[in-house]
Amino acid sequence: CIGGDLPLRGNYGLYGNFEFGFFPSVKKEGFTTEATSSASDVGFFLGGYRRFTPRLSVRAGLDILAHGVDFKGGTSLSQRTISFLPTVVYHF
Repeated sequence: CIGGDLPLRGNYGLYGNFEFGFFPSVKKEGFTTEATSSASDVGFFLGGYRRFTPRLSVRAGLDILAHGVDFKGGTSLSQRTISFLPTVVYHF
């Protein structure tokens, strides 16, 4: 995972991260008897925040996840999810 936080102006800023699965694997039961040839797992997040106090902030952003697998017989399976994630963060 690679990510960062970029303060913009005042109490506002951007943050994001990029995730990549180095050793993704697939467990299959009943779907197909074909062997897998490759699998992928990638995630990306980009959002912004506003700090109200040094301990309290509100964050929101888009989270994009993509998972896929290719089988040796030519069949493929993929799933993509796009989510909006609002969050209230309080640091103890």
